[in-house]
Amino acid sequence: LRRDVTIIAPMIDMVGGTVKSPDES
Repeated sequence: LRRDVTIIAPMIDMVGGTVKSPDES
């Protein structure tokens, strides 16, 4: 189920924008 998190991580960035917060910085 860890692979699902990797694909959902970028999706959450569009919904919340917290997962990619450090990536954008």
